[in-house]
Formats: sequence, C-alpha cells, structure tokens
Amino acid sequence: MNTSFQSNLCPPTQVLLAAYLIPEHRITHPGFPKIKPHAPNTVQTPARDNLPFIGRVKQSLWVAGARMQEQDIKFAIKAGMATATLAAPAFFDTTRPFFIRHWGDWALISVRGMLFFILSQSLRRQV
Repeated sequence: MNTSFQSNLCPPTQVLLAAYLIPEHRITHPGFPKIKPHAPNTVQTPARDNLPFIGRVKQSLWVAGARMQEQDIKFAIKAGMATATLAAPAFFDTTRPFFIRHWGDWALISVRGMLFFILSQSLRRQV
C-alpha cells in the first residue's frame, strides 16, 4: 500500500482510497527545480566574469532598470523634477523678475522641506 500521499489535510479514508487508486508511477514530481528569481551564477543570469563586454553592459542596464522600479528611486525622481520645475523660472532672463517678485526661493525651500518630511516618514515606515 502506498502511504506517501498522507497529509494532514485529507481524512484517513481518502488517503487510503487514494493509495489504492493512484499507482506509484503517477506520483507527481516537479518538472523544474525551484530557483530564486535573479539568482546570480545561473544559466539565466551568468556571472559577470564570464560575460563578454556587451553582456556586461546588458546586465548593468538590467540591474539599473530593476533599481529604477523601487519606490525610493521613483520618489527621488519625482521630487527632483518638481524642484527643477519650480526653480526653472529663476534661470531664464524673462521669468527671473517674476520668480524674485513672488519669492520663488522661499517656495523652493518650503517644497524641499515638505519633501524631506514626506521622505523621512516613508523611510520610517519601511524600517
């Protein structure tokens, strides 16, 4: 009698019935071994030392792309773009008087302080 089907989820009568009805050669085996995604030194992600120059460049781009999908990088890009957009009028001769008249430097300081506060709160949540 095949008792390899016993588990805590099935009642004993179902286990015994399955042992008689399902032959030994029908036991399911995993088709592929379990691998970790992005595990180094495998067929899918070979070691950098064994790659040609183009392969190292491609792998570097892949790593950089994976890093760009993380939340802290997305926040940094958004914060930098917001600050650059707010500061842009100060760098053009035609819009500089508007920036100075409406205290654009204090707007930049306020926005950066607010972004720093948001960033510190999100980092505190991650830890």
